Amino acid sequence: MARLRFADAVTLGQQLRRCNERSSREDHAAQCVVEYLYDALSGPAPDSPDCALMRCFQTHPYADLPAELQAAARRLLDGGEPAPGLRCLALLGSRGVEARWDQRETSINHRAIPLPGIAAVQGMPMVVRLLEQMGLEAEDIVGPKTKLLMDASHDRTFGVFYVETAPGSEHIPNQQTFIEHYGIRSVVGMGGMLPSGEIFAVVLFARVVISPEVASLFRTLALSVKLAFLPFAPNQVFSAPMDVTPVWEPTARLRAEVETLHQLLQLNETTAAEAASRAERAVEEEKRSAEAREEQTRLVHDLIRVGGDSVVVLDQNYVVTFMNQRAMDELSEGQSLVGKPLLEVFPELEATNFWTQYKRVMEDRVAVSFEDFSEQNGAWYSVNAAPVGRGIAFFFRDVTERRRRDAALQRTEKLAAVGRMASSISHEINNPLESVTNLLYLIQHGDSDHEDMRTYAQLAASELSRVSHIVTQTLKFHRQSTHAALCRGSEILESVVALYQSRIVTLRTTIHRKFVEMDNMLCFAGDMRQVFANLIGNALDATGEKGHIWLRTRRAHSPRNGQAGVRVTVADNGCGMSAATQRKVFEAFFTTKGMTGTGLGLWVSEEIVRTHRGTIWLRSRDTEGRSGTVFAIFFPD
Repeated sequence: MARLRFADAVTLGQQLRRCNERSSREDHAAQCVVEYLYDALSGPAPDSPDCALMRCFQTHPYADLPAELQAAARRLLDGGEPAPGLRCLALLGSRGVEARWDQRETSINHRAIPLPGIAAVQGMPMVVRLLEQMGLEAEDIVGPKTKLLMDASHDRTFGVFYVETAPGSEHIPNQQTFIEHYGIRSVVGMGGMLPSGEIFAVVLFARVVISPEVASLFRTLALSVKLAFLPFAPNQVFSAPMDVTPVWEPTARLRAEVETLHQLLQLNETTAAEAASRAERAVEEEKRSAEAREEQTRLVHDLIRVGGDSVVVLDQNYVVTFMNQRAMDELSEGQSLVGKPLLEVFPELEATNFWTQYKRVMEDRVAVSFEDFSEQNGAWYSVNAAPVGRGIAFFFRDVTERRRRDAALQRTEKLAAVGRMASSISHEINNPLESVTNLLYLIQHGDSDHEDMRTYAQLAASELSRVSHIVTQTLKFHRQSTHAALCRGSEILESVVALYQSRIVTLRTTIHRKFVEMDNMLCFAGDMRQVFANLIGNALDATGEKGHIWLRTRRAHSPRNGQAGVRVTVADNGCGMSAATQRKVFEAFFTTKGMTGTGLGLWVSEEIVRTHRGTIWLRSRDTEGRSGTVFAIFFPD
């Protein structure tokens, strides 16, 4: 129903006009009209038809109704015998999703609806709207005209009642018990005036949204329904021709049919012209859209051609369907591989992470970004792959030189970090060495007894042990294991604190510790010392004298995917950072320390954390009296 076209409406109209051929009276023809339209418009799914209910009504004097319909009309009045000329809306045909709706005899409240006056009609919003569409008023249905409407000036004696959005509409009653319960989306009514002055209406309640264009096609169906009803005289509505003598004059009926056919022809011509105009506009719009798509395609191809990435597109069978020139130069010495399966050209690819990632994109339809080393080309590549249509596309570029530069910068930063701590370590070593020198002098030149000499020697050994510990921690910082190992985060933090101990004492900084026992991390301990040394060193710079630094480890879960792991927090009550500084703090060569900073510390730290599959967060405030910075690092198990 939602896709009804003009051609469909013409075909429906032809069948509707033939409903009177199989009917001996008008109510039978009306039931035929309702059943045919219901079946034709309900769609291909019989268990869930697009149309929930369709009914046909017609006005009649109370005196002309059969006895059972008169009784139904009296039940809806307050009492008393209705006047013979009282107009009633009689239900002639019914079909719907409920079995009781498939015949009018089982209807309780709608078999015959009395219309005692204009106020009663105006209380029926659907009827009022339909009359408005037909160019009529309430008095036309209460006291209909008795003359035949043959004048061509009455070309609006048909119309369409249409509510695109039925839920919540003031024109549709029974919202909760009917509209909501049966999922009604749109309502369309079509009707007209018969030559006798009586008015008919066919109303359908759709469970799909009907567009205004589709609703306008029901105007032609209204005229076809009218033609189906024209052969029946007013006294042939509820009685067979053999029971009554028709009151139609053959000439009057012929004139009515000619006038209605004339209206139908005019309307079909108008509708066809509108449909042709819409088709022309649609073709023109499609042409413009096609031109825009072609231009966009050319633009994309130009961007891909001149861009810095190599691009390859594969179909669902991993057959190459597109390569730009850079990809040809990189992979196949300038030759196109279009039409060839990727594994047929590069069979060794199947055993690599590249192929694993491509299969993931193809099968899971997700985008991925990664860097990996190609043994075949001896180079590092940065790859972005994503689903495209039923296949995938991947963009890649050689990043070997960039990785070399990054590695050099990281080595530079590690050396710089060791150098920055050298002054602190020299002070830390100098104090015990002075003590050892003094103790050795006392042992060599003093007059003390044997017990004093032993005490001096023990003190000297203790101070030398302290020097050995400091040197060991420094070597741990610089040396790197070739394999990751389980290390306690708290122990790594403590080793960094030991390296900064002289500076901590000088600045009178308070270190607050809160560690859990199960804070093991699978990591390269040297890299982690570098990360924590950067964070703690920056915290000491920010707090100055008598500052506070909080070190914490705890079990936690990743806020991104819920994976379990360890969270390490380094916080301080220092000067904090502005919003602008926070946005740039992880960029290479950005520093707020002037000539004393390299601008590589936090950049390298973030790279190390990412290498360990971790995540680092920063929160900072530079408000006076409430300043400070918190770095939180999550390491997955």
